[in-house]
Amino acid sequence: MKKAIIIGSLFSINFLLKLWFSLEIEFNNDELFSLYHAQMSLKNIISQLSTGNNPPLFELLMHFWIKLSGIQSHFLVRLPSLIFSSFTAVIIFEIGKLLNGVRVGIVASVLYSFSLFANETGILFRAYPLFVFLISANYFAFQQVFIFDTKKKKLWIFIWVITQTCAWYTHYFSIWVILTQGVLLLVTDKSKLFSFIKISCLPVILFSPFIPILLQRFLNSSNGTWVNPAPYDAIYLSIWKFSNKPYVAVLFIIAIVYSAFTFITQKNRIGISTFGWYFMPTVCMFLISIPSSFSVPMFTDLYLYFTSPALYLLVAFALVNSMEKLKPQIQFYLLAISISLFIVSFFPLRIKNALKDIEPALLKNQTIALFPASSCFSYMYYFDKTKFQCVQQSNIYKNISHLLQKSNVYMMDSTVFKYDTLKSSTNCVLLNFEVNRTIDTNILNQWISKNGFLPVQVYHSKHNFEMKGYRN
Repeated sequence: MKKAIIIGSLFSINFLLKLWFSLEIEFNNDELFSLYHAQMSLKNIISQLSTGNNPPLFELLMHFWIKLSGIQSHFLVRLPSLIFSSFTAVIIFEIGKLLNGVRVGIVASVLYSFSLFANETGILFRAYPLFVFLISANYFAFQQVFIFDTKKKKLWIFIWVITQTCAWYTHYFSIWVILTQGVLLLVTDKSKLFSFIKISCLPVILFSPFIPILLQRFLNSSNGTWVNPAPYDAIYLSIWKFSNKPYVAVLFIIAIVYSAFTFITQKNRIGISTFGWYFMPTVCMFLISIPSSFSVPMFTDLYLYFTSPALYLLVAFALVNSMEKLKPQIQFYLLAISISLFIVSFFPLRIKNALKDIEPALLKNQTIALFPASSCFSYMYYFDKTKFQCVQQSNIYKNISHLLQKSNVYMMDSTVFKYDTLKSSTNCVLLNFEVNRTIDTNILNQWISKNGFLPVQVYHSKHNFEMKGYRN
């Protein structure tokens, strides 16, 4: 009964916090990309997304969900992501219990619950909430099978295979998980390595249709990605992101070192597996992403999100374990103070991104240019939803471009937008729905020069939206 109350409370706290974020934060452009594609036929979802940054399992599942939820409500559309994220908090609690008891599980789950980044990312209508849920469940099953030799071994092997296979079809970064688990067994228990390899064959075989695509994606990425090379303090910056504030990040680093040292000296296999979950993908992705002639930049907070449950478990273990020799009452107060410091760093909520508050009249009778081309999804959803629901099943950007040009809206992209198709206009508005993405000034200057426009003052700006005026 006590366990059920704890689990119910942790799930409810996560769900309510993420509901709050979901209602406050508008869809971003990447979410609308997924929402647009989820409206396609199953065949076209696979064909359009199979060569993208991640396989299409999430969009395939959401294809059926949005038939029930519709596409109007942020809460209803994002509800599956909220549920996946809230169940992740429960799995973190269960792994924490294995590490060092109920208190570690509760502290780790609370840290995850009050992480700004975990809440902002956990609500997204993207593959990441599902991916993190699957990876967390997969590690829990891995620990049950290869560390505890549980009596229900066949059940946990089944869970491991299912979560591993689904994770592969959700995001290509699942490769880091299976590699890390193999290395962990090589270091801690070689006797079980062969069994792990045999079991691993099944999800690899099930994923085999996508293996050529994965290899092709890696080869293409070797020529550069949209991600910038990692600065040398990138790992610290990512910990800062997951811990809300700089002063908390410093405490997190101390806790990680403490936990790693304790696990290694005590030969705590469950602890070492948790440390490996965080450490190996983070360090490997960092080394691959630092500037060099061989770099393949992939070190971003979003891509590292699947390691964050392990990070919170490491910090929680350090907090609880370092206080074990103190009196119970002192332990309670110190833990309460530590958690309170983290919860305080959670507030205030970041600025609302209210695209729906922008007056459509500002865009009336104007020539509109969208940059980058993928901004078309945000434009259509917020300013011309009928076109968003008029889903193009093939040649998406080309067909959307033709559709939008009927309303005097142009996609400014060198691969789609033809500079000579834009007719001269006395008023033009440039819309950028990805403010953090640097505008290609070469493309922009060509476009301005070709059409005789001169820049004028920015007259409307939002958190994830920018609108600039141009005149001739």
